[in-house]
Amino acid sequence: MAEDNKRIIHPSPIKRDIGGIVGLVLFIVIVYFIMPYMDDYGLYVLVGGSLIIILIIAAESWLYSHFNEIDVGDTSVAIKKGILSVKSIVVPYPKITDMNIKISFFDRILGIGLLEINTAGTEKMEQI
Repeated sequence: MAEDNKRIIHPSPIKRDIGGIVGLVLFIVIVYFIMPYMDDYGLYVLVGGSLIIILIIAAESWLYSHFNEIDVGDTSVAIKKGILSVKSIVVPYPKITDMNIKISFFDRILGIGLLEINTAGTEKMEQI
């Protein structure tokens, strides 16, 4: 997009990763109750594994947020997705037929939401 007034937005990975974060918290709670019955080696393996999982989730979240962007300009919206292979979608405003914004109670607390854009001639909505 070669527009003067454009705003670049990076999507938040929080909503995508909430399941992994909840699973990790449950795993840590279970480990806490199992710890008294484990030897030192098993405890080190569990703690090390937990740290590796946390680092993988954090790295994936950063990559998702950094390499996906939404350019909102004066005449169009451009969506770029991907790390190794980049997919770019440019939608001029006159082509947008329907736009939905979904924000739940927890989304309001986290400052995130879901934007769905429908264009003429397509069956599915692009979710951002």
